[in-house]
Amino acid sequence: MDFVSENEYKKAIGQVESYVKRENKIKYLNEELGHLLKDFIKFKFRTKNNRTIFAGYYIDENNKEKMIIGETVCDKDDVFDKFIGKIVAVRKALDMEIDDIIDVVEPKRTSGITVRFDSIDVQRFAQQLATTTTNIKW
Repeated sequence: MDFVSENEYKKAIGQVESYVKRENKIKYLNEELGHLLKDFIKFKFRTKNNRTIFAGYYIDENNKEKMIIGETVCDKDDVFDKFIGKIVAVRKALDMEIDDIIDVVEPKRTSGITVRFDSIDVQRFAQQLATTTTNIKW
């Protein structure tokens, strides 16, 4: 059995906490996206090469069909996420702020270490950690 140092353990706990925080924020944003899309009579997303375009049709105050468009391009230093591209494109189309979404964008590299929040290993680690914390030796 391999043992980890207290410092490694604390780093791992921090990563798990960051993962859980990010997942909760994404869940909230997903609910928000659903609410925003309800205001459109029809809409379409197009995603290609780290670029997402949203076109939404709505009925204006004069009972006429209008279209709005929003576009986002994933930064080369970030991991492309289709969902995040969609919520950013919709918010841009609606002239809404996107600053609060920045904290859930996953960087490709952090301090030379590849970070993957969607990794099954992180989920497995979190489950194992929850059941074995009393057995960890310093």
